[in-house]
Amino acid sequence: MEYIYKTYCQPFNRKIFALGCSMGGNVLINSLAVQGNLSFIDAACVISVPMKMWEVEDHMETACNGLYNK
Repeated sequence: MEYIYKTYCQPFNRKIFALGCSMGGNVLINSLAVQGNLSFIDAACVISVPMKMWEVEDHMETACNGLYNK
């Protein structure tokens, strides 16, 4: 995301928006929470985010031959 921002948005003074779906939404929310006001993302939307990760943790560790574990 930082590469896209620095290449296509920052030089032309454009805004950047982010969309996260499912696990990608969790990653996006976590990233924005860690960066806080220092984030270069102007707006974000998340869809179908798993809210209770602890309930699906065991399944995620074995799903797709452990892909999410890597």
